[in-house]
Amino acid sequence: MQLTSLTFSALRSITVATAGAAEFFNNFADYRIDLSLLQYKLKASTQQIVAANILKTICYLSTAAFLNTVIFPTLDQVSREMEKRINVINKSHQLKIKAAINKKKSICIDLPDDSPKMEIDMDAPH
Repeated sequence: MQLTSLTFSALRSITVATAGAAEFFNNFADYRIDLSLLQYKLKASTQQIVAANILKTICYLSTAAFLNTVIFPTLDQVSREMEKRINVINKSHQLKIKAAINKKKSICIDLPDDSPKMEIDMDAPH
């Protein structure tokens, strides 16, 4: 099957980022490498383009499935556990603050009933 000139011009080069990818594409007889620019001039058949798209789709779907089944549930569980721990820490700090405030109020304002009372003579001369 022949590619039209518009499709061919749109797909005529693929930039390769890694040496492993360069070795992979170098095995195809329909590709040639430009060493100065690290670009491949595309001379692939339609079957190769379809196979590459299928491979890309399979990689994408397997990555998405892995993230949805392993990574995201684990992160959700860790997040819920940390939220529970933070709530416990916040409550204990709030209780300590309330206890300190109540202790300060009881020392400064309210005298306990069992403390000795001082008798003050208001009519005594100075």
